[in-house]
Amino acid sequence: AGTGIERLPILETPYLQVLNLSMNNISAVGDRVFEKTTLLEVLDLSSNSLENIDTMKQVWPKLSLLSYLDLSRNPIKMIMAHAFDSLEALKVLKIRDLGEISRLEKNAFKPLNSLAVLEAFNFAKLGYIDVQGILQELPSLASIDIEVKDSVLESDQLQVIDHPKLNHLGLYGKMLQSLSSGSFAGLRNKFLSVSLKNTSVTTLPPALLFPLPRSSHIDLDISGSKITTLNQPFLSSMDDRKNSLTITGLDANPVQCDCQARAFRRWIMAAKIAGVKCAAPEGVRGRLLIEVGDNELVCESKKPTTTTTTRTSTISFTNYTSGYTQVITKVTPTTEQDIIWSVAPTAKTKAKTKMPPMKPPMPITNDDMLIIGIVGGVIAFIFLLVVIICICRVRMNNDTYRGPPIGMSTMHPNGMQVNYKSGKGTPIYPMVAPYGQN
Repeated sequence: AGTGIERLPILETPYLQVLNLSMNNISAVGDRVFEKTTLLEVLDLSSNSLENIDTMKQVWPKLSLLSYLDLSRNPIKMIMAHAFDSLEALKVLKIRDLGEISRLEKNAFKPLNSLAVLEAFNFAKLGYIDVQGILQELPSLASIDIEVKDSVLESDQLQVIDHPKLNHLGLYGKMLQSLSSGSFAGLRNKFLSVSLKNTSVTTLPPALLFPLPRSSHIDLDISGSKITTLNQPFLSSMDDRKNSLTITGLDANPVQCDCQARAFRRWIMAAKIAGVKCAAPEGVRGRLLIEVGDNELVCESKKPTTTTTTRTSTISFTNYTSGYTQVITKVTPTTEQDIIWSVAPTAKTKAKTKMPPMKPPMPITNDDMLIIGIVGGVIAFIFLLVVIICICRVRMNNDTYRGPPIGMSTMHPNGMQVNYKSGKGTPIYPMVAPYGQN
């Protein structure tokens, strides 16, 4: 490494497993360079002069055991489909800091079924990256650091739920400005590492941590972003996970030390986090946030107003010898403070009693929501059971026969015997007694 090599000869090392060629001037790799080093597992070609990696398609089939490849910091212009064909054993791929790349196709990662670690960020000239498409091509992924070219990261954009092994997610890019509450939904590893580095994100959603399992230990790194403060709901969600959450990188953000930072100041004091400095406003810039008092954390400063008045003085001089009088007028500007006059209240005026400040409502935690849901479900079940019982009783009452006794015959006053018969579909009709039975 770092020897200034420009061209590689055919390597006569059949048992070579690790090769570091970084920080040289290599612009191309010949087809026969690695034909005898078939046991090579680690290859570092970072910080060279490679522009076209399509010429290496004839090299990869000879490196069937290659598991680590670093092509970072090269002037590579495009990574097209089939660029990594025949690298089925590759587990680590680093292609970061490619300042000249203008096209990155998701199909280039399709042959990498065993890839576990991917680093792909800092692409200055690249206009768009299909993050979701790249993730879909890598089912075995466990760690990814990738640049996002969108301004908003939506909930369904990452689709990390299809990657049960994923334990590290790093998001980069100055174009990223905000996150949705479900951006990290689907991460379910026992130990999770989430990074927001060198982004333009200014605030974190209050429910950002809600989709993550409560049993997971989470390391959150927000270094190099634009976080101005952490709002009270997000601080409450971190307090719920204080035994399983670690946050770093707060000191590498432009914290706004105004009235919105009071809760944040109390939180970092309780968490014993030092090094967080104020970036604005001008009066507290450069000072540690924990050293700024609450009376200095204001959203707008009130400046006293001054009024400039002029004072005119007239001086008269009389010349008794010539018989005329000279008048000199002098105007003197003065600066006086505005005086606000107020009338003292009369004896009949009752003093207003200040109401005690209302305490802010306690935030509802996940356990409270679970208890409320269980109680509501029990009440709904009891109500449904009562309704079913009432319906059954009404139907039973409607089925009861309300006519005269079944099979009973009566004598009509005119000598007719009337039989009442009951039965479904059987009409009730009078029957005349036979002649001579009267």
